[in-house]
Amino acid sequence: MWYNIAMEEKNNQEKINIAEKFDLKDFEAPIHEDPGLKKSIPEKSDNAFENEKTLEDLVEEDGKTNAEIASPTSIVSQSQSRFQHEKELKEIENILADGLEGLYIKMDPVQRSQFKQAGENATRTIKDILNNGRNSARKIMDVIKKWLSMIQGVNNFFLEQEAKIKTDKILKLHNTI
Repeated sequence: MWYNIAMEEKNNQEKINIAEKFDLKDFEAPIHEDPGLKKSIPEKSDNAFENEKTLEDLVEEDGKTNAEIASPTSIVSQSQSRFQHEKELKEIENILADGLEGLYIKMDPVQRSQFKQAGENATRTIKDILNNGRNSARKIMDVIKKWLSMIQGVNNFFLEQEAKIKTDKILKLHNTI
């Protein structure tokens, strides 16, 4: 017991020495009173359960129905759906890029960036066409031909042939998914 009292006195003395050594006013944070803060802090009542709100009360206040609240399973399914969408876009991009590496390398950097951007737009357009439910091979083929026409020095026979091959591969991919 005498040991505890002695240690307590020693600790108090150390605190005083530290306070004298440093000017603690420099370390104090300025206090800014926010008038909105008092409104957001609920007042305590004697009954601890009086201020508690149920999930239904919170939903009613927010104005959302139970169907609008994201459940963990809907969040997982949304992420899986987004992953599936990204995966399909990547596969379409790979089909479009297949066999064009040599032509792409021969392009100058400005043409490369334009060709790449147009290819990404073509991929999204093709994905939208496929998602509409009406698999219009002609529309997909036109998008691919328009994109491939950006390559200079390529004849129409090559464009038609490549567009047809890529369209068939994309439709086959879409039908397997």
